[in-house]
Amino acid sequence: MQFSTKAVVSTVSIVLVVAIILSAMVSFYVGQNSVKVVTVTQNEIVTSVVTIFETSFITLTSANLQSGTASNSTMRGTANIIFSLSNNGSSTVITSMELTGSGLAPTTVYQCSSSTSCSAINNAVVNAQSVTSVSFYFSSAINNSQTYNYVIDFANGQSVSGSLIAQ
Repeated sequence: MQFSTKAVVSTVSIVLVVAIILSAMVSFYVGQNSVKVVTVTQNEIVTSVVTIFETSFITLTSANLQSGTASNSTMRGTANIIFSLSNNGSSTVITSMELTGSGLAPTTVYQCSSSTSCSAINNAVVNAQSVTSVSFYFSSAINNSQTYNYVIDFANGQSVSGSLIAQ
């Protein structure tokens, strides 16, 4: 049985058109952490899955705001926040953390590697697919039993915010 080149090309074209139409019908797949697009290549009649973006869902699993004294670059005070973040997406970093409250002056947020060495937040890592615990210290004293608001910003564009009563 012989096929003409024209017939083979037409058959392949029809198959590609059908594949593209089918692909268009199921072109988006929304997964737990990503949106994927199904495409058909011109050289092969197979589909490929391409991740067009991935979202990381970071949730605060616990937080404790401790009242106490202020910190600076050469002395870690006692006022701090300790929180745990559950990250079911890719690794990211904390780019900033803001603490506000009644009567609280703008506050520098520190990461302290020892009692005598503190520096402004510098991309604290939030590990992928895990729970990460983080501690930050403040350049202002925190008053016991007062409510403070926090916002934590991540490099992936997400932020987590809420309120805590200092203990």
